Amino acid sequence: MEELIGSDLDCQGEIDTGMEKLLQKLDQGGPRSRASYRDGETTIAGRRRGGRLDLEISGAGSGRIDATMPWAVADCLLGKTTTIDKAVTSSIKVKVTNEDGRNYSFQLN
Repeated sequence: MEELIGSDLDCQGEIDTGMEKLLQKLDQGGPRSRASYRDGETTIAGRRRGGRLDLEISGAGSGRIDATMPWAVADCLLGKTTTIDKAVTSSIKVKVTNEDGRNYSFQLN
């Protein structure tokens, strides 16, 4: 990933309206903001921690998905020009917790 530093990050495609509004609220709220929205039985809670974005996705069951990524990814999803730097090349972490104990996690570096 280091060879990409200085390049522009390009986020192609669209995000759903609820996620876009959540990211806009976090963007406007600044580095310690929180926001959430509900989509049917699914709740998506977002928390901005400085240069990081934490997302928690939960539904009707007791399972949950936690994702952590650089805030620059959110900027890109909001259509802002984002240059790849050390923050963008830092890891993206995802953890899936299931009620039956079968948990799964992965990290992209």
